[in-house]
Amino acid sequence: MFEEGLEDLTMGRGVSKWWEKIGKLVVLYGLDLTKIQGGEWKKHVDKQVRRKAIQDWREEVENKYTMRYFKFKEEPKFEDYLADNWKYRFSIFEVRTGQGPLNWLLQKWETDNDGKCSMCGSEEETEEHLVVRCRRFGSIRNEMLEILFQGLSEEGWNTFQQMGDSDKMAVFTAVHPGVNKDLSAKMVKRLSELVGGLIVQRNVKAERWEREKR
Repeated sequence: MFEEGLEDLTMGRGVSKWWEKIGKLVVLYGLDLTKIQGGEWKKHVDKQVRRKAIQDWREEVENKYTMRYFKFKEEPKFEDYLADNWKYRFSIFEVRTGQGPLNWLLQKWETDNDGKCSMCGSEEETEEHLVVRCRRFGSIRNEMLEILFQGLSEEGWNTFQQMGDSDKMAVFTAVHPGVNKDLSAKMVKRLSELVGGLIVQRNVKAERWEREKR
């Protein structure tokens, strides 16, 4: 039965609605039905659909700005925001996607916004600047570094130190599986709380400045 349907589909002959759906999957996911052994077609289709979905996701991660911190993940996987405070959780989401209301982005619409950091004014205000470089958050950053130093293996710590700022952001926001796996759940949660709290502090100050300008 299966072999007959496969032959009809391959030869372009009239097929049932079920086989029409299989034909669409062949085109969409590049299925090779000739490799299917008897009743194993479902297992084969599931495997190929998963493979294609992961491949498409990897391409999106490589090419999409908002996905850049997820490039170390092998496949899509839900990442908890960890912090209990809802404001911190929302801030972590904004940092991970690079779409928070920071000045590097707001200057595109606000004519009086020069894009500089609301906290130190020394360079463009991006997620990486605030979390990795801004001097006004030095004490928070030191606590994050202490967590990593205490929790990571010697190899993990050396790897972290050699990273660029973008890669360090993946560690600070708990989406770097290769490094964050060494940390306890309590350490990862504390990292997330620190990052979320840092962004909330920035937002509070920026909102105060906006009120004063009015």
